[in-house]
Amino acid sequence: MKFLFLSCFLWIITFANAQPGDQFAMRKSQLLKIEKALQNDPNNVSLIWERLELTFDPHFNLYAKGKTFEGFQQRGFEYPYYILEDLNYLIANQISIKIKMKTISLANFYFKRGQLFYVTGYREYALDDYLVALKHNPAYKLKQEISLSIAAYYYNTGENYSLENYEIALFYIDLVTPKEDINKPFVYEKYSNRSSDYFQTEKIQLLKASRQEERLVTYLKCIAKNDLLFFEKEQKRSQKHQQSHSYTIKKSLQYGLDKLYEIAVYFYETGNYKKAKEIIEKVIPFIPKNTYGHYFETYAYGRYFVLLSKIYGTNEYENVSLEIENLLEGFGDPTQGLSEKAAKQYERLEVLLALYPYEAKLHLAKAIYLRKIKYNGGYRKPAGNPFESLQQCEELGLQDYRIPYLRALLLREEKRYAEALVEINKAQLLCSGYVNVYGLKLYLLQNVDIIDEAAIQQTKSLLEASKKQEKVNVPSILEMIHAI
Repeated sequence: MKFLFLSCFLWIITFANAQPGDQFAMRKSQLLKIEKALQNDPNNVSLIWERLELTFDPHFNLYAKGKTFEGFQQRGFEYPYYILEDLNYLIANQISIKIKMKTISLANFYFKRGQLFYVTGYREYALDDYLVALKHNPAYKLKQEISLSIAAYYYNTGENYSLENYEIALFYIDLVTPKEDINKPFVYEKYSNRSSDYFQTEKIQLLKASRQEERLVTYLKCIAKNDLLFFEKEQKRSQKHQQSHSYTIKKSLQYGLDKLYEIAVYFYETGNYKKAKEIIEKVIPFIPKNTYGHYFETYAYGRYFVLLSKIYGTNEYENVSLEIENLLEGFGDPTQGLSEKAAKQYERLEVLLALYPYEAKLHLAKAIYLRKIKYNGGYRKPAGNPFESLQQCEELGLQDYRIPYLRALLLREEKRYAEALVEINKAQLLCSGYVNVYGLKLYLLQNVDIIDEAAIQQTKSLLEASKKQEKVNVPSILEMIHAI
């Protein structure tokens, strides 16, 4: 559960010994200037508001709970007495302030006072002020913040599940988010850092909490469609543009597919394994591949296979062979990182190993896990040697490029480059066209004692060829989205 994020600078004046350039020191200096100016002009509303913004500027998310700071005490410093007084003054006199082409008025004052009530535990007073602020026709950005704060109030009211409160929270999020309509996509410019839906995460959470399955599925499909249409649009632009924005373009495809994955996860978690299986099996074929048919980023998409593995582990679809196959795919390529979903499946891997000790793919999955876990903190680190697990794979007759490839990776880490090169050549024979195999081979060729320039040049050419991505059939994905 996330907690309240506060950007609260109530304690800035305690930083008397801050270093030059320290933000707190600069804010302290700014506050002292304002205080001095207010002594000469105590009713200067612009200065009063500037002081309020400097000393009390909290930012809430959906999970924000009230009474965060007891009396606003931080490092032994009592909160400034004037916060409530200043807000009451501005509200009572119905002040309107122009600052840098921006109008600050009653909506701002009521909202900030509501925030003050909320974090000091006066939640009902906070709600009253939020609702009044909303009636004062706030600017859209402020309306978003107010609506989120009201949603947080209802989301966190009571200790137990409340469908009614979740529905009210969703109502206020709906006020500031686009209406989901799969037939009316709103393609947006990612480079401007603008999301099509400012509260996407909160809306998904509330749709789940309020059990609105049809809306949830439609909403996730809308987001997926938007990302994929953006990806399609960018793919038609110049090569120079695509190179400059390659990361964003690549991620837009991943984000789109991820939302379809989320739909499958939702059905799995609600016990509809048939629907979950149907969706994830439609999504997996669209995972990006190179022209040789190999996946580019198994780390990014490993959880898709983990979900399918879990489905084949249910009573409804029990299939040990397919469960193991997809679990192995879920652990991903030996080079890349370990997805959280895959890491959490290690206990299931141990159960399967105990039941099927002669299943070679389980030993390969364990070897991959053991190698990756060295670089991932927070996950279980079981006893075992990946070299031994790879040896068991071979003794059980498994032929898979990942066996010599992983062994080459392990040998490289020990700087045994000549031995690693022997293994990577074996991997290349078992799997041509895989980018990571060529990448590792190139590294080894450049670090062995005897340099073979011809082999280096040949490997460079193979590496570049393996980086070419297979064209993503976006129209087919869009058809699939409508069919879900």
